[in-house]
Amino acid sequence: QPDVAGYVGMDWQAQPTIVTGFRVGAQIYDPVANSSSVSPYATAYFDWQLGARSSLDASFNHGYQDTSLANETAQIATTFIVGFNYQWTPRFNSRIQFIASNAAYDNGTAVSGLGIGSFDEQTYGVGLNGSYDINTWLSVIAGYSFVDLVSPITVRQYVRNRVWIGFTGTF
Repeated sequence: QPDVAGYVGMDWQAQPTIVTGFRVGAQIYDPVANSSSVSPYATAYFDWQLGARSSLDASFNHGYQDTSLANETAQIATTFIVGFNYQWTPRFNSRIQFIASNAAYDNGTAVSGLGIGSFDEQTYGVGLNGSYDINTWLSVIAGYSFVDLVSPITVRQYVRNRVWIGFTGTF
């Protein structure tokens, strides 16, 4: 996570069924003393209530994020997400979501002497989720997701299919 972030933005309800907003600013990331990197930060979203039981949303985010690479301290990620929600019954809801992301690794985020140089990775995914409210406090959730990571580092590339089921509780 960034050490310091500053931004300004606004939210706007364009119509009773449409809300949009954005934030712009900068992030300072200092994983090792005296090695600060500055990155622009931006996020935007759009929510549209299509009807009584459905909605469409989209979001964009750009900034530093943590990474799973041992020789990198951060990645500069740009992510787009589009989703559609539908309430089939008062208790059963579903969502389909599409995601595309680019993670840029550069010498500014590499641990000194261990970095492998600048490169980008792309992630593409789709998810289908559903939830059923058993009562006010307990829900059953289930879903499927497909993720494809494209990387110049061959051992990091993967295609993943996941099916999951679980419970959520609210109190």
